Amino acid sequence: MARPSTLVPRFAAAVLFSLSVHGQPVPLRIGAIEFFGAAGRDTAALRATLPVREGAAVDPRDMARLVDEIRAAAHAADVAVVCCGRQGTAESWTLYIGWPDGPGRRFRYDPPPQGTARLPRDGVKLAQESWAVWQQAAEAGVSEEIKPSSDLDERLRATETAIRHYTMRYGAELRHILHTSGQPQHRAIAAHFLGYGRRSRAQVHVLVDAFHDSDEGVRDSAARALLVLLRTDMRVAAWMPAAHLVAMLHSGHWADRQRAALLLASLSAEENPKLLAEIRDHAWPALLEMAQWRSAEQAAPARQLLGRAGGLDEPRLQALLRGGDVEALLEAVATIR
Repeated sequence: MARPSTLVPRFAAAVLFSLSVHGQPVPLRIGAIEFFGAAGRDTAALRATLPVREGAAVDPRDMARLVDEIRAAAHAADVAVVCCGRQGTAESWTLYIGWPDGPGRRFRYDPPPQGTARLPRDGVKLAQESWAVWQQAAEAGVSEEIKPSSDLDERLRATETAIRHYTMRYGAELRHILHTSGQPQHRAIAAHFLGYGRRSRAQVHVLVDAFHDSDEGVRDSAARALLVLLRTDMRVAAWMPAAHLVAMLHSGHWADRQRAALLLASLSAEENPKLLAEIRDHAWPALLEMAQWRSAEQAAPARQLLGRAGGLDEPRLQALLRGGDVEALLEAVATIR
C-alpha cells in the first residue's frame, strides 16, 4: 500500500517536530553546509562570509532569520535546512545553499494557470481529513520500518481507499483542475489525488507537466504522485519524458533537484538507455556535485544515477553505495564515462 513519504524534509518540519525541554526548543545543530550550482564560485570564500559555521547550535526560533541572512550573504537562490544526520551522539541538520547552474540559468517554471476550475467542497474536505490522519502518522514516527498501531493503520487504509474511489470517479476533472486552476492549493490536492488513480498516459503527462508548476506545493505533490506510480507500476516509466525531469536537476532550488534525482533514480532502476544518455549529456556536472554531499541519504539518488549512467553494473554499484566509498565511485564512473 502506498503511504505518503517525506521526499524533501524541510525547515517547516524541523520547527513543527523539534523537541523541547521545559518548554524551551532544543537547539538545532548545523552538522554540514553544502552547496549546489556552485560551479565557478569560490566556496571557501563563501563559507567565510556566512553568519553560521558547521557545528553551531541554532535556536529553531531564529532559523528563519538566519536563512534570510545566509541567502543575502551568499546571494543565493535557495537555502534549504534539511534533517537529519548524526554528529557524535546528537542529531544534526544540513544547510544546502545554491543557485541555478548550466541550462538552469535559463530554467523557468511554467506560468501559473488562471482558470476558474476548483475542487468541490467534498474533495477539499477529503484532502483535509486525509492530511490530518497522515499528520498523526508522522507524529507517531510511522515509516516503512515502523508500523502504525492497528487503529491508526485502519484509518490510514480508510483514507487511502476514500481517495482512490474519489479519484477513480473524478479523474478527468482532477486532471483539468491540475492543468488549469488558478488556485495552487486546489492544483496541489488534484496532483496528490491523481497518484491514486487509474494508470494512464493522460494522468502521467499532467503530473509531469505539474512538476514544472510555479508553486512549490504543487511541484511537491506531483513528484510524490509520480514516485508512488513508479513504485507500484514501473510500466508508467515509458510515459515519462526524461528531458522534462532532467531539466529540473539544474533548478536553483534544492528540493527541485532532490525530487528530480529521486524520480530519475526510480526510472533508471530498469534498463533505459535513452534516459542514461540524457543524464550523461545534460546533467553530469550537477550530479557529480550532488554525489559529493556528505549526507549519504541525500546524495544516494545522485550516486545511483552517476553509477548507472557511467556504465557500472548494478551489483558493483550497490556494493559501492553500501560501503559509502564515494571516491571509488567517482573514480569508477570517470574512467567508464
